[in-house]
Amino acid sequence: MKYPFVSIILLGYNSEKDIKECIDSLKKQTYNNFEIIFVDNNSNDDSVKFIKQNYPNVKLILNKKNYGFSKGNNIGIKNSKGDYIVILNTDTILDKLWLKNLVKAAKETDYDILQSKILFFDNKRINTIGNLIHYLGYSFCGGYGKVDYEINSNVKEITSASGCCMLIKIPIFDRVGFLDEKMFMYYEDTDFSWRARLMGSKIGLVPNSIVYHKYKFSKNKNKFYFLERNRLISILKNYSLKSLLLISPALILNEVGLFFYLIKEMVLHKKIASYFSILVNFNKIMNDRRYIQKNRVINDKELLKYFNQNFEFGEINGSFQKIFNLVFRKYGDLVGGLI
Repeated sequence: MKYPFVSIILLGYNSEKDIKECIDSLKKQTYNNFEIIFVDNNSNDDSVKFIKQNYPNVKLILNKKNYGFSKGNNIGIKNSKGDYIVILNTDTILDKLWLKNLVKAAKETDYDILQSKILFFDNKRINTIGNLIHYLGYSFCGGYGKVDYEINSNVKEITSASGCCMLIKIPIFDRVGFLDEKMFMYYEDTDFSWRARLMGSKIGLVPNSIVYHKYKFSKNKNKFYFLERNRLISILKNYSLKSLLLISPALILNEVGLFFYLIKEMVLHKKIASYFSILVNFNKIMNDRRYIQKNRVINDKELLKYFNQNFEFGEINGSFQKIFNLVFRKYGDLVGGLI
């Protein structure tokens, strides 16, 4: 039996407080045919010094600036030797069978991208069992906050894999490309999964490969800027022209509604800044779009079977979510019938 070699990429930015528990849990894995690559995005803490002193076998890549999630991980991928790549957050702790079960699923199935089951570290409830995508591009965690279910080994198809922990088979990069470096951070995992799906890849959840994530929900202005900008970039790149035309009334209505919400939240200036960033990068976005549309192998009618009609973000409840779903659910049904 061949044991595939795995490259585990840890992208660090001031990660000293988390890195010991993460690497120690990697060293306890029952599957040991792997390398650890720590890519540091020009941290100003002592995380690099700590790794050099305590983990001499970890391969270090020191970036001269903070390149963000996408480019930082791409640098790690391009300097890896593995048959499989695993992108893993540093604020995680791994079950000892995590990698064994993840590799077994990759080896025995035809899934190109596989996500572990990700649980909250503090209460062991679900962080995500596969991310969901609304047809207007919003992404949110599947199963968020729910009680964990029985562990089994059956791989389940999901819409999108979380960048917190996902295994990628090497050949997919030749077809799909790498993480979109224009996005810097946030949404790049959704965009990568969306592109992979268009080009015929299958994406799955491995329920018995378990990650504990020290996740804390946060709302900040810069996060909102990147999420909104990158959501629209992904829509512009990945939908067919027909789909863009059909969903444009809903997109416009959504943008108008967002303006009122953002005035209330005092982040409207970040939304406007996201539009300007798209204009600055428009030629690059269109170049990406041409490649994706030329090389896609499924149409949007098939794609939308994986997308949601409802907005299901676990940290936002109440009237906003109910109104959003009421307005856009019926239109989504209509669009799905016309594409």
